[in-house]
Amino acid sequence: MKFKLEQSCPSRRILTVACVTLFSTTSIFAQSLTIKGNVKDKTGETIIGASVIVSGTTNGTVTDFDGNFELNASSGDLIQISYVGYKTQTITAQPNMIIELAEDSEALEEVIVIGYGVQKKSVVTAAIARVSEADLERTSPTRVDNALKGLAAGVTVTSASGQPGEGSRIRIRGVGT
Repeated sequence: MKFKLEQSCPSRRILTVACVTLFSTTSIFAQSLTIKGNVKDKTGETIIGASVIVSGTTNGTVTDFDGNFELNASSGDLIQISYVGYKTQTITAQPNMIIELAEDSEALEEVIVIGYGVQKKSVVTAAIARVSEADLERTSPTRVDNALKGLAAGVTVTSASGQPGEGSRIRIRGVGT
């Protein structure tokens, strides 16, 4: 048997080089990066526990005690940052990011903090007492327990004893609480 060695076709060589270039360029753009960043509010205070998620995925994390986060994402991915009381932001992923969240005062109007969690205002069916900043400014209390005296219905504040500096007893809606 005889084998004949043929010269390769120049167009075949060009096609091979083009395919290799195309696949290597695509893999460069799809590479995963480690995104690091910091989330702050407009005053520069760090936001602890803000959610940082790659949009359209379940890949996410939360900010630590210093407002820092680290996340694996591809370059060009959209990163969504959200936190209760702040407007959600969506930005393009970059290696080092500093994000400033803006307050969302409308969202705060609908949230009520209760003794064991948070609920929307429309869900609450119990009595609600509110002590505003203006109420506190009128009384100028020296201690938090004294601030509630006479300002919230159903809240009774009494001295634990007659000793100076001794704590107070705070009862809400009677002895059973």
